[in-house]
Amino acid sequence: MASKLEKIFNADADASVYIVAEIGINHQGNLQTALGLIDAAKNAGVDAVKFQKRDLTEIYTKEILDDHTTAEWNLDYLIPLLKEIELSKNDYLKIQEKCKEVGVELIVTPFDTVSAEFCSTLNVAAFKIGSMDMVNIPLIEKCAS
Repeated sequence: MASKLEKIFNADADASVYIVAEIGINHQGNLQTALGLIDAAKNAGVDAVKFQKRDLTEIYTKEILDDHTTAEWNLDYLIPLLKEIELSKNDYLKIQEKCKEVGVELIVTPFDTVSAEFCSTLNVAAFKIGSMDMVNIPLIEKCAS
């Protein structure tokens, strides 16, 4: 059975509106919060939920991850936050399960090719490329494949 998103891309007149709830990192690194946000999104009538997935070791150098104060000033607060809020691969398997259970599609914004590869194993409905990655050809090619 085709997903609602597939029907839209195939110009199915019965599927002209597709609503995505941006969960992103609003779960604050807590799986139970993430699952609760999926329930809330379903209750609001969305078609899909969108999360973000990143592998920090693919995005930042070891030196920056070990001592974020050596990089530009905004990484001083960003790196600790990203380390704290990143959900595990096992968490994403539970998120995938929850989405199937409640009947919403899962969309992910991967920030690196390793995350895109992992998310492809989840059979996500779609990848969403972040604005800053619109010229990241390796990431776009990985998602397209």
